[in-house]
Amino acid sequence: LSLRRQRQMCIRDRCKLLLDATNQIFYQQEEFSGNSDDYYNPNNSYINMVLENKKGIPISLCLLYSCLLKRLGVILTPVNFPGHFLLRYLQSTCNVIQYYMDL
Repeated sequence: LSLRRQRQMCIRDRCKLLLDATNQIFYQQEEFSGNSDDYYNPNNSYINMVLENKKGIPISLCLLYSCLLKRLGVILTPVNFPGHFLLRYLQSTCNVIQYYMDL
């Protein structure tokens, strides 16, 4: 394999490991989740309340998730989708979308 291709694979593998670890910590260990019982509660939109209650709406969870991964060097971009708010990981070295995340 070419050196560039090996580097791209290494970046993709590192990103996948970081996403898997973040999912484990964010959802399993810290127990963040969507607030389906009280979706329209304004507290679902206040980041300080989402951090305290560990419940929020998709856009607030995506914001926290993307900020956390940005500190780890993984840049996620928001995608407004009908009825959803998604995050997208785009590998900058080859402009190929690697992952979509529906939080």
